[in-house]
Amino acid sequence: MSESISLSTLIDLERYPLCDDRAFAAVADRCRAQLKESSFASLPGFLHPGVAEAMTSEVLDAIPRAYRREQSFSAYDESTLEQYPVDHLRRRKHDSRQFVVATDVLSKTGLLRTLYRDETLTRRIAQMLNEPVLFPLADPVMGCTSTVLYEGDTHGWHFDLNDFVVSILLQAPEAGGTFDFAPNIRMDGEENYAAVAAAIDGHSQAVRSIKVEAGTLLLFCGRKALHRVPPVHGKVPRVIALFSYDRKPGVRYGSEIYARVVGRNVAFEQ
Repeated sequence: MSESISLSTLIDLERYPLCDDRAFAAVADRCRAQLKESSFASLPGFLHPGVAEAMTSEVLDAIPRAYRREQSFSAYDESTLEQYPVDHLRRRKHDSRQFVVATDVLSKTGLLRTLYRDETLTRRIAQMLNEPVLFPLADPVMGCTSTVLYEGDTHGWHFDLNDFVVSILLQAPEAGGTFDFAPNIRMDGEENYAAVAAAIDGHSQAVRSIKVEAGTLLLFCGRKALHRVPPVHGKVPRVIALFSYDRKPGVRYGSEIYARVVGRNVAFEQ
């Protein structure tokens, strides 16, 4: 953590005692239980009042250099679609519209990038996810990103390709923009297409819709949980920060990933 910004300035350490092994064990146990039950764990009030607003300002100030992403995607791995019939569920497309704010358009010394680099936070996230060790990315573009959804923006139904997602909701919209998910809707070796189709078509009791409050840390394992962010309504955009970690140190991505996620082939910042 930067000398000028302490962890206690940003996070409610009384509620979430990141610096105390014994006290934090109960928090970690609770999160692991939530993840096992539903693939989703939340830590409301994780950030101190006012911190989410300051981080939101950092993200919105970077919008002129952000990537406007408007595409339609399958809920599944796009690289495997050709082996399925044209009318298969995997071939259905779901709209995604949002701004993506990459790491290298955020202030190096800002609150978001400072928190992302914090070793204590990284260690506690690994503990909550039941990972032996995690490392922040060395990548200048993809480590600490944010998405901003304005009126009508959405992130369509999908399964994740990575094992987990760590995020902090910085600003909730006036309406819409909930987090909708169907936990454990597919299993290894059992795609359960009928249940997935029912969820996508709005006919499933398995779908949970959660309205998240600003300042909440979210942990989600989305390989087996179908999920989306439905359209945002109102003048207040939905702003969420995404912290990426890996089990190996020094991880960097390349031009192919950059082009797909942030619409350019190279980092602004080397």
